[in-house]
Amino acid sequence: MRFVTINTTCRTDSGFTAVSDVNQTHGGSAYDNQESFLFAEVLKYSYLAHSGVQKGDKNTFVFNTEGHPVRVVRG
Repeated sequence: MRFVTINTTCRTDSGFTAVSDVNQTHGGSAYDNQESFLFAEVLKYSYLAHSGVQKGDKNTFVFNTEGHPVRVVRG
């Protein structure tokens, strides 16, 4: 799934929401809430999947499980 699809289907005037049926056009109906893990998990993994971040020594930041970037210190 691409971020474009998430943005098109789940975007609301005030953020993002879950949808009732991913098999329906436009996701069916939208719920009236935004999950707290959306930015820390869904968008983080979408970013990592499309950013070209590589495994190895060239990364200067890593993300912790809450989605916060942490600078890599080499010693």
